[in-house]
Amino acid sequence: SSKNLLEIGSGEGFFLRLINSKNNKINLFSLEKDTLSINNNKKLKWLYTFNNFRQIKKKFDIICFFHVFEHILKPQEFLIEIKKLMSPNAKIILEVPSLFDPIINLYEVKEYINFFFQSQHPYTYSSNSLKRILDKNFVVENIIYFQRYGIENHLSWLIKKEPGGDKKLNSIYKSAKENYIKDLETSQNTDSVIMVLSNYK
Repeated sequence: SSKNLLEIGSGEGFFLRLINSKNNKINLFSLEKDTLSINNNKKLKWLYTFNNFRQIKKKFDIICFFHVFEHILKPQEFLIEIKKLMSPNAKIILEVPSLFDPIINLYEVKEYINFFFQSQHPYTYSSNSLKRILDKNFVVENIIYFQRYGIENHLSWLIKKEPGGDKKLNSIYKSAKENYIKDLETSQNTDSVIMVLSNYK
């Protein structure tokens, strides 16, 4: 039987479009509050759209939210809402920015620290603090340390003290970039952390 997948905070639906292009046997659903994104997503015939939890009467096998949880003012209430939407064997996949970000943790770039701690993020998480919150309601099955930005971005912060990366550095450090990211992920010094959760049996 086909599975139901819900993405919370799906924005323009890039992730859902990717899933749809790879596997059209999954029923795809979007929960998004932004009006412009909702109107764009409604044009996609294969996507069901919601704009609040109250509209949802289904159960889901997979629930995803990427760089959403750090914006949530009441994380426990949010998690309880999600728990109600899970089918018995459901998995949750979430990603948040991590306090183990190398520019904070290893390089301590003051300008980046000011940039990172933004007011629209009421909470910032390390893998430890995130796991503590999630452990109350879910089984944390897997923790993945994921590095989004490469060496050219980090050198740019170290040299220019501002975001945006550097095209010239990017062209020079092509093979170094992969190893650099791999080393950061192995050492758990990454700008993002992904967790895979299941329900308590």
